[in-house]
Amino acid sequence: MQEVIRELCREYTVITIAHRLHTVTACDRILVRNNAEVAEFDTPGALVAQEKGIFRGMLRSQGANEEERLISMIRKKKT
Repeated sequence: MQEVIRELCREYTVITIAHRLHTVTACDRILVRNNAEVAEFDTPGALVAQEKGIFRGMLRSQGANEEERLISMIRKKKT
């Protein structure tokens, strides 16, 4: 479904609200909120690079294998 939306809405801005991290790995930008405030806003690659960032902590909380899988998905998008 996500691929269909990306294909059909290629020319549009799409806002995705997700509770699964893999849903946002292919997004152009990610906004992380904390206590109703914008805590982080950047590309997935830039957020992954912030070792002490909230988004990276969210990935880390999924366990080492899932964290690495999600990071790999983000890095593949760059190419």
